[in-house]
Amino acid sequence: MSMIAPNSVYHLVDGVLDKGLSHVAEFVENILKRSVIIADHDGRIHYPEEVSYSGEVDDVFVSIPTILSGRDFYYQNSSGSLFYRISYNDSCAFIIAQDLPVEEISRALALLIDTKLAIKCYFCKLHKESDRFEQELAEYLFADSKANIRDLAKLSENRLEMDQLYVVTLVEIEEGSDITQIQQVRSYLYEYLKKNKFEAVPISWSNYICIIIPVGSTVDKLDEALDWPAMITSKEAVEGK
Repeated sequence: MSMIAPNSVYHLVDGVLDKGLSHVAEFVENILKRSVIIADHDGRIHYPEEVSYSGEVDDVFVSIPTILSGRDFYYQNSSGSLFYRISYNDSCAFIIAQDLPVEEISRALALLIDTKLAIKCYFCKLHKESDRFEQELAEYLFADSKANIRDLAKLSENRLEMDQLYVVTLVEIEEGSDITQIQQVRSYLYEYLKKNKFEAVPISWSNYICIIIPVGSTVDKLDEALDWPAMITSKEAVEGK
């Protein structure tokens, strides 16, 4: 049963499109009196926004229980966290109520369900153009695409610029890895480089991840940023959370 009126659901949609995820998250937090996390399918945290400014890349991710695969919600007794999965297109996002007592699960779940449309709209809007650009760039790099690189640069919304110098590195993922694992690695590499001041463009194709890294005055720092042992150690720490 919905906890809020239908008009309020659409008010959440309007609010999230105008103000971002904080509009929905704060609405839930004010009712539940509990902290909320909103993350994408890779576990990368989009709310609270302050985690983006953390000096540690591990802080940008939350571990999503594997048991959630194929389920809409899951209560994790060890942490008191209620996970609610929101599917959109071929992906999903999660809203997580933290430190939630067992007796409040039913009430909290009804409220999280009411946020579904707003969060779905947010992530659909966020990824629409980005996904198209990354898909077309992947086809340009790995397939027989007749696309023009200048047209792709225009589609990138300044993520790819014709007058910028780039370094490209190719990462081969173990064969047999599923698409979810590959996307998680790609997301992690992007965040790792972002923490090192490189706004990379990660592209996945089959069992490969191509990382396009803009360099200029920071080119001498690239070797330090691409410290693969450190990156792997940090990623394992995230997975072990």
